[in-house]
Amino acid sequence: MNKTALGFLIVLAVFAAGCPHNHYELTLAPRGDAMERELTFYREDPGSQPANEQRFLAFDSNELAAITALYPKDKVRNEGNRYTARGEFVGPLPGDIGGSGWYKRLTTSMGTAGFYVERFRGNDDLAAAVEKKFEAADQLTDLVIGWSHTQFRREPNYKKLRHFLDQDFRRDLKNLILYLWRADSVYKDDGWADLDGYLSRFGQYLTERDYVGINDAPLLIRGEDALGDSVFHILLQRVIARKLDLAAGQPIPQALAFLADMHALENSFKEYLAGTDAYRAKLRAWEKGKRANAKAEKPEPDIVLDELVTVLFEMDSDGAEDRITVRLSLLSEPLRTNGKWDEVHRQATWDSSLPDRNQTGRLPAFGYADWVEPREDFQKDHLGGVLLTGQNLLNYCLWRTNLSEKQAVAWEQFLAGFRPGPDAMEKLGNFRFAGEPVEIDGKAPKLASDIGRELIKKAVQTSR
Repeated sequence: MNKTALGFLIVLAVFAAGCPHNHYELTLAPRGDAMERELTFYREDPGSQPANEQRFLAFDSNELAAITALYPKDKVRNEGNRYTARGEFVGPLPGDIGGSGWYKRLTTSMGTAGFYVERFRGNDDLAAAVEKKFEAADQLTDLVIGWSHTQFRREPNYKKLRHFLDQDFRRDLKNLILYLWRADSVYKDDGWADLDGYLSRFGQYLTERDYVGINDAPLLIRGEDALGDSVFHILLQRVIARKLDLAAGQPIPQALAFLADMHALENSFKEYLAGTDAYRAKLRAWEKGKRANAKAEKPEPDIVLDELVTVLFEMDSDGAEDRITVRLSLLSEPLRTNGKWDEVHRQATWDSSLPDRNQTGRLPAFGYADWVEPREDFQKDHLGGVLLTGQNLLNYCLWRTNLSEKQAVAWEQFLAGFRPGPDAMEKLGNFRFAGEPVEIDGKAPKLASDIGRELIKKAVQTSR
């Protein structure tokens, strides 16, 4: 039975690197309008081989087939369960790892601009994902309330406990989900660089809402092994005692004694789940399914809780997460990217964990980069030097490639005769597309030609 998902998250961060997982190494390189894509992928178990030796496990056959189907057959090779696939893609990028992305190149006589964006797995429909998780949180809260009624309804202040569960606990569980979601994002971006800050922030949240107090600190510091009983269960006992208005230091009533015993608490909740409508629905589905599969095992009552926790926290059952490393080779540092620039290898790089392909409630791993490449020969001839660069060149490419066909022809004809000289800026300032007025009601209007003229004017004046 999944009971301590937050603790599981922390354990995951510490031990996931030692569990079998898939690793994807993606190398990208723009080739004109196409993006060259080389994907190396394998499954490894870091704990199963000597430190100086790397062995790869068998890769899932269905995923292997799905990935290789996206690449030319003669561009896929296998070396000891370490696979490499290579191909070139224009526009949309293949969903080989799981996700969606695209590459776009804007070409002009002044230079080019490139745009790369890719989402890996997960789900960016935040509203739908939150709604799904909050619905599961409400269902779990309702189960906890139902269980509390069977166990504590005879306690004098049970109404206060029920009110706490229905109001505060319901809201706080949803906040926990959002905190874990944020932690998942931090982990992908920074590799738990801010884990201590995240845990401290959520710890303060729990303290302010009276789940844990200063007197509980020794319990948390000593840990589970030193106490012999689970910290989680003892804290649970203390929280329920406070919500029943039991004074600090007052002996724990017999009705609450079982909360400090892991097995007793499990059995209590399991017994309650066995009588719920949700579990009876599972049984009916199992009975119906036996006609097609006589060997199907009868579900245990805690399947109801397990399924809700899976929706809430969406973690791999074996504690492992796949990894992805992306390297985008460029001639110069990107203007804008969420990757890290490697000046030595001239690459923008990303390294991240990956949610399971079926986990639609997890945030995706995500990478983007924008860059420009000036056309040096043309700019030297027509501007007197490589002057239109950086963000100005990117803005120019966006403007130029969005002109109409007639406007584009007129502009390129103008540039063909444009040369450095004393009257160059005057000629540039006088340029207009056909039909563009000089004035409207005595004022200079905003024109389609304004952006191109201003970007070149700015580039030339800045160079002086």
